[in-house]
Amino acid sequence: MNICLSLIRKYIVLCFITSLLAGCASTTTVVPEKTVIFPTTDKINLNVKVEIKKSILEASYKYLDYEKFSYQLGDNFVKNIESLSRNIFNKYTISNDQESGVANARFDAILIPELVAIEGKTGMWASNDAQTAIILEWTLKNSKGDVLWVDTVKGVAESGAGTGIGPNNFAVMSNIRIEAAIKDVFLKSYDSIYSSPAIKKLSSIKSK
Repeated sequence: MNICLSLIRKYIVLCFITSLLAGCASTTTVVPEKTVIFPTTDKINLNVKVEIKKSILEASYKYLDYEKFSYQLGDNFVKNIESLSRNIFNKYTISNDQESGVANARFDAILIPELVAIEGKTGMWASNDAQTAIILEWTLKNSKGDVLWVDTVKGVAESGAGTGIGPNNFAVMSNIRIEAAIKDVFLKSYDSIYSSPAIKKLSSIKSK
């Protein structure tokens, strides 16, 4: 019964969106521009290569799987990853390709962020809760490729589902949730990386 109600609600929401976008020949693509402001703290004394994978570069999300309303998140993710790295490490290099083991020897560590999933759910009515979640996995390796630390971080944002029309329509509320989920997942990632015992130990060894 619950499954049937969920499908009915999703169908009604899709009908609203379809009516809003009817007649549009092209996809409505949203590219979030806001970047996260990270805390100002003492930087960790490491020279890190930040390796950007395809899952980050091509990150995207379709609102309720509706093909004509989607988010392209790759550029925003990369900007936030670079800002995070700049605020945590003394020195960092952003890399979009996998360099050889010899090249990796120039760095104290390799930090690899991966997009695990972007999840969304919404209710039938404007007052119902809707949720967007972004899940990132962070892996730290030494210059030899040995894994030193892994953590999975989930950023979550909730709001009302929105209305079919008006200032709080589905699209507006979805945008708010996406931006809030991005902020949440990157601030949590910052805390996780900055407080990682493995990263602090590596920095301590280098400083000796």
